[in-house]
Amino acid sequence: MDAFDTLSGAQLDLLFRFTQSSVKYVVIGGYAVRHYGNLRETTDLDLVIDRSKGNVDLVCDAMQDSRISLPASVNDQLRMPNQKCPWFDVEILSSLYGLKFKELFRNRDQLQFGNLTISIIGVEDLIRSKQLAIVDPGRDIRSKETDQNDLAFLLQTAKGAS
Repeated sequence: MDAFDTLSGAQLDLLFRFTQSSVKYVVIGGYAVRHYGNLRETTDLDLVIDRSKGNVDLVCDAMQDSRISLPASVNDQLRMPNQKCPWFDVEILSSLYGLKFKELFRNRDQLQFGNLTISIIGVEDLIRSKQLAIVDPGRDIRSKETDQNDLAFLLQTAKGAS
């Protein structure tokens, strides 16, 4: 089983649109953890994007869908830090607590999945994001427990690789 085999149609569609439009993003969260070997259950796709105006415009264009229309405020919202924008079963984040997008994008891993090239947060950045998420006062207990389990797996995997 591949880490991305469980993507929904809406998730695949958005990734395809992002690829076609050259949107700068990285996959974070459960699908990123799956990419690094822990095929745990996850249902939503979490993405963090570059907040530059041009990239946010591309993101909003890609999110336009015949099934929904986006409120005009989404473009402004995604240009501010610490914002989340749901789109079907995708969460688009404007920033990742304690980390800079430029570094995330530079350190990303890329996976060829069918006709898509998927950008995934690098393993070291994913470990750091999980460490920061655990101490983030805004995260709920259940999410922090998942983050702790993910972190334990990632650290064990990294230890085994060295």
